[in-house]
Amino acid sequence: VARTHAKGISGSDEEKRKKVEEYRQTADELFPETAGAYYIQALMAPNIKERLDLLDEALSYVDPRHYESCRLRAFTYYASRRYEEMAEDARVMTVLRPEDSVGYSLQAIAMRELGYYEDAIKHLDAAIERTARAGPERTQLYDQQCETYVRMGEREQAYNYLLECLKLSPDSAILQFRLFCAMIARGSYEEADALQRRVTASDHEARVRFRDWSMKYVFDTLGAGLSWHPAGSKPEGLPFLPMLEAEEMYVQLSAKARRLITGGFAGSWSPDGKKMVFSLGIPGHSGIATFDPTSQEIDLLIAPGKDPAWSPDGRHIAFVRDCQVLAVSELVTAELSSGYRSYRGEEIWIMNADGTAPKRLAEGRWPSWSPDSKHVYYQWVGYGPRRIAIGDGDAESKLVVRYGWDHCCVSPDEKYMAGADIGTLEIKDIETQSLVAIWDGPERMWGGNWHPNGHEFSLGATNHTEDRTGLWIYDLDKGQAEKALSGQVASASWAPDGTRIAISLGAPYHEIWVADLDPNMPTIDGFGPGKTLEEHNQEMVDHYARMIEADPEDAENYRLRAKYYDYMNKKEEALADIDRYEAVLASSGGTGAQDRWMRDLLIDLLHSVPENPGPPVNSSLSKTGGSLSTDGLSLFFSSRRPGGHGGSDLWISRRDTMEDNWGDAANLGSVVNSRYTDSEPSISSDGLSLYFRSHRPDGFGSGDLWVSTRSSLSSPWSAPANLGPKVNSPAYDSWPCISADGLRLFFESTRPGGYGHYDIWVTTREVLGNEWSSPVNLGPIVNSTDLDGHPHILPDNLTLFFQSNRPGQYGWLDLWVTTRETTDSPWSKPVNLGPAVNSRYGDAGPSLTPDGSTLVFGSNRPGGYGGWDTWQVSIGASGSSKGDSNLSSLKATGDDGREEVVPRNDQ
Repeated sequence: VARTHAKGISGSDEEKRKKVEEYRQTADELFPETAGAYYIQALMAPNIKERLDLLDEALSYVDPRHYESCRLRAFTYYASRRYEEMAEDARVMTVLRPEDSVGYSLQAIAMRELGYYEDAIKHLDAAIERTARAGPERTQLYDQQCETYVRMGEREQAYNYLLECLKLSPDSAILQFRLFCAMIARGSYEEADALQRRVTASDHEARVRFRDWSMKYVFDTLGAGLSWHPAGSKPEGLPFLPMLEAEEMYVQLSAKARRLITGGFAGSWSPDGKKMVFSLGIPGHSGIATFDPTSQEIDLLIAPGKDPAWSPDGRHIAFVRDCQVLAVSELVTAELSSGYRSYRGEEIWIMNADGTAPKRLAEGRWPSWSPDSKHVYYQWVGYGPRRIAIGDGDAESKLVVRYGWDHCCVSPDEKYMAGADIGTLEIKDIETQSLVAIWDGPERMWGGNWHPNGHEFSLGATNHTEDRTGLWIYDLDKGQAEKALSGQVASASWAPDGTRIAISLGAPYHEIWVADLDPNMPTIDGFGPGKTLEEHNQEMVDHYARMIEADPEDAENYRLRAKYYDYMNKKEEALADIDRYEAVLASSGGTGAQDRWMRDLLIDLLHSVPENPGPPVNSSLSKTGGSLSTDGLSLFFSSRRPGGHGGSDLWISRRDTMEDNWGDAANLGSVVNSRYTDSEPSISSDGLSLYFRSHRPDGFGSGDLWVSTRSSLSSPWSAPANLGPKVNSPAYDSWPCISADGLRLFFESTRPGGYGHYDIWVTTREVLGNEWSSPVNLGPIVNSTDLDGHPHILPDNLTLFFQSNRPGQYGWLDLWVTTRETTDSPWSKPVNLGPAVNSRYGDAGPSLTPDGSTLVFGSNRPGGYGGWDTWQVSIGASGSSKGDSNLSSLKATGDDGREEVVPRNDQ
């Protein structure tokens, strides 16, 4: 009960922590000296050591038959991979509650991990007998049983077992995938191909699951010393391409490194190099653990937590806490599809190296240490790296250098700050604030760690299965980087003496490998010949060539290959692929009105050239992020220009006709604006309601949605009203877009329950004036594990434009569109608006003009008048069919910016 309440607490982080402590005290008062009191205290324990001490006390001295304490300790041992202790507690669970399947299933898992396969089969049989014939629990047990047969090498038995299980659970995705793998192991490639195509034919989520599961399966199978297909006969065809690529990556890694940890990421060495601290689990569901390479022991220190960094003196570990409470059962059972935590609300914590005395330092992410171990550097989201002392008391943090990136790291000598995000590495001198190095690399390049000598910097990529950026090593002396490894590498960290490097793999693997190095030679030489950026681009061309050969009717692969041809300055090949992309689009299936409109739009945009409208819309000072009235004569926008009331204010500019230039801007006044940030307006189609985001007090989170109204177009605006706790959350809610009928409000948010860092949500109401409903996430088809936001809905409520930095983009932020046939239909897979609109830079804030003939957006591409300008592109007659005089908003990126999505603060 206490854990459930704690997870649902609203308010500030400090209020949450106080509430958790109140629950612990209440438990003591209600149940003094009982196992229940110890159990509740263990649930709320700040670290794993204290949790286990409390559970030991409960079970050893108070009540050895307290089932919940025994169950919690078993799961805690499971998370720590202490399988012998886990097996013993699971055995006691079966004695205490012989009809409960959980004890048997936990005992089976422990037996399997210890290598006692026959015992594992026996316990799984007992667990299955105690569950309902239909349901997710029975399916999970079938999956465990199948996994055990595979570990035993009994693949034929696994195949026959799956056939029987699927008779009882025919719709189980995981069992269908297991059958797919079993068919491949038997050499039944045609059957496997048919099964995969049947299961994933019209289900995007199923395709993603199959791809991720199959790649991880190959790694696990090869890691166990087995082959995933019969010797001498590799499968061919589209369903098997991810598996073949996974095998290629495994072989490459095995030649240069060894597999150290599975189910973990972001490793960091201890100062003596004898241990590693890492994130145990998957992003969004992880704890902090240490690993001893000599004994192979894992010690879970605290949960939740991720991205740890060991202090140079060895006394402390800094880490990121991305949620307040995480049950250990969630830690060990979470799937990759469980979703990611938001950047907003992440906190920097430190603890003793044994996991005790955890302490919050500040809001932020990506910690690194000063050489004297007295300060922690971290990234304050969107505002640059900061530095904070770890001593007692509430220390104030200080901005180090101006960066807008999500990840920065201080050099070992505390002289430089390096940051990389979506294709560009910049290194700045902290004292002079000057740029000492800049390198443009692969578009998905991101993150980074310093070599102990301060002359090399490792670069990985974003955490995506689609991301094949690999591991890059930047040499400060040469001013260049080379590619050391291909594939899904997220980060790499050197041991203090430079003799080893830990390589963290991203999705779908989440593993840590280690390679031995000669500290007297450059790291890239230790991996063999490095690859240049040109060779990397050729690798990606070859990858998409394989995809095209396997499925020539997938238009996206032509578009993506054209992008890499363009990077290589092979213009003829790029244009040829764009022609093929257009041809496949024109002949693609889908006969609905939305399908036809989407095809026409994309083809139109391929032949269009964006234009900068110039002054007075754009200038070096004025950047509008606005919403256009229905008649197109009033533009509401936000700006930090002089004459306002706070950090950012809402303004209005008018014109007499559509052909006229915009007039001087007028501030909406102190009734609407506050001394805080007020931005991102969206005007209703009748012009009587203005929705916007504000940081003013009396809200419910770090950014809330508000509305100001007026009775007529000539009446003054009312004092803004907060949309309330049903719409707003303790997280960051922003970029509202009101539909033309006023019944739907789309916005972006970092609240829990999403699929990425920013997601698009919608709240609805039956009629105007009614209360807004609880917001609903648009789901994993529209939203990704990346940033998805700034929605713009067309008047028909069937077409949604938005911005995203998901894989498949041209720059670090691109424009995308998704459609649906009816308001009750699911959204289609989003489509990139193409290389004419999107650039290698940032392209954001899409919208259509009221007549539907022009796409307007913001961009920081060259050729503008400032950091961010408004650009426009004609979408032709076919696109104009979407125009409507009731179109509610025109949006572009504002000069107040939104630093958390902009990788540089030159805007």
